[in-house]
Amino acid sequence: MQPDNQELKLQVEAAKARDFADRMDKAVAGKGGEVSSRQMSAEDLSKQIIDIEARISAKEALAGRLLEILKRREGKVADLVEAERAYAEVQEELDAARSTMEEYSQRVRMSEITANYQAVRPSGAAAGRPVADALSAA
Repeated sequence: MQPDNQELKLQVEAAKARDFADRMDKAVAGKGGEVSSRQMSAEDLSKQIIDIEARISAKEALAGRLLEILKRREGKVADLVEAERAYAEVQEELDAARSTMEEYSQRVRMSEITANYQAVRPSGAAAGRPVADALSAA
């Protein structure tokens, strides 16, 4: 028999990551394997989230001011056209910032699990089955 080393990387909901990893370890052990190493990590995006929240707030305030200018319909036509362009541009920037914020929120909700499993396997047709069977069971 020869050792079979397998590495598995998964993105798992952060709140369930520890339980998921424990169940994976039990499933591998139940099939005759062992965990040689495991690492769990979550991305820290707190600085980026604070920055984007500030940008969103500033852009919302600017959009509000531009909208007020457009509602009053005072001033030269050229100024109103420029205000309308600026408002459209701010709205695009707001949409992009909100999309980035949603992406960051999704990334924060997930944890990455990297597990290295080692199984003893026979050579031949059954090679690789212990870890594959354990993953299927999990």
